[in-house]
Amino acid sequence: MKYNQNLHTHTTFCDGVDECEAIVQKALEIGFTAIGFSGHSYMYYAPDHSMSLEGTAEYKKEIKP
Repeated sequence: MKYNQNLHTHTTFCDGVDECEAIVQKALEIGFTAIGFSGHSYMYYAPDHSMSLEGTAEYKKEIKP
């Protein structure tokens, strides 16, 4: 059985290249049945690849309104 989904999706909140809404719209366009967001948690030693502390709060608001 083939599942049209991606459960490991990064956004511009960490090291992804697209914003959350754009990702959701593309997923709907191509027929995904599920999408999971998996942002990198804050890592003081890798700020270019993780969310800031402030960004984490914004991320949570946007992903789960």
